[in-house]
Amino acid sequence: MLERDLHTLLEADPSFESFVLEAHSLIYFAPAEHGHFQRRTYTPDIVARTTSGEIVVIEGKAAALRAKANWAEKEHLIRDAYWYDHGVRFCVLTEFEIRKEPRLSNCKIIVSRARGADDPDLALRLGDAIRLRPHTLGEFYRVMPAPKASVFATIMALVYRGKAQFDLAQQLGEVSLFSEALVR
Repeated sequence: MLERDLHTLLEADPSFESFVLEAHSLIYFAPAEHGHFQRRTYTPDIVARTTSGEIVVIEGKAAALRAKANWAEKEHLIRDAYWYDHGVRFCVLTEFEIRKEPRLSNCKIIVSRARGADDPDLALRLGDAIRLRPHTLGEFYRVMPAPKASVFATIMALVYRGKAQFDLAQQLGEVSLFSEALVR
């Protein structure tokens, strides 16, 4: 399910404040016979708000479907309607962007583990340590007086909340380096 994976990426990305699924329908106009225009409706997969307040409309589309003539004909019309009528960016992401590994697996871990973190004192200690300097996950396991599972869940919660970051392009493990998240 491409859309489910896209939701996971957005949920794990702290630069997105919120997102909703199929929130509205866009009215746009496509060329028709004899120089006329036909009214059309499009419902996007996702409408998201970034932490900077920007609204972005996102479509998850299989590359094979995106390459078909009927989509190619309307994609630019939809993009133009969003931009010129609403001042909103429209992005189409295929499985090649959405399912890029190990980023997607890392995001799934962030989303699933962050919800299990329930130790505010540990979160404070980990956050303080990260603000002082970057640490590897293995270092946290060695220096924090808490079970590994608690340390891991709490680090994932800090990443989920946008307080810490690590390189999503690298497989998550004990050598993963966590640092203070950049303000977006």
